Amino acid sequence: MKNHVWVNGRLLQTNKTWSHLKERQKVWIAELLRSEYIRLGQKLGHPPQKDKYEIVLNRVYAQIEERGIWIPFGEVRRYFRSKVNRYRKALEAAEKKINR
Repeated sequence: MKNHVWVNGRLLQTNKTWSHLKERQKVWIAELLRSEYIRLGQKLGHPPQKDKYEIVLNRVYAQIEERGIWIPFGEVRRYFRSKVNRYRKALEAAEKKINR
């Protein structure tokens, strides 16, 4: 039990990774990250730079905690950074669609 701690009456695994999440949790978080990135990009008028990534991550992580999903912040950050190029392309496609 060295990788578990009691928090608010719940036993949590401290070394949890992205692959330990249920599929519906992964999909929900991925959609949330994508929509938040696109929303921020549309607000700024250009794709968010690296210094703005923390804004997206903090907003999404707050919603993850509200839902009661426990995953380390670093795991969410790692997943987000692996998908940023896809999100940027989706943002550009959304902007092109609006400008038509």
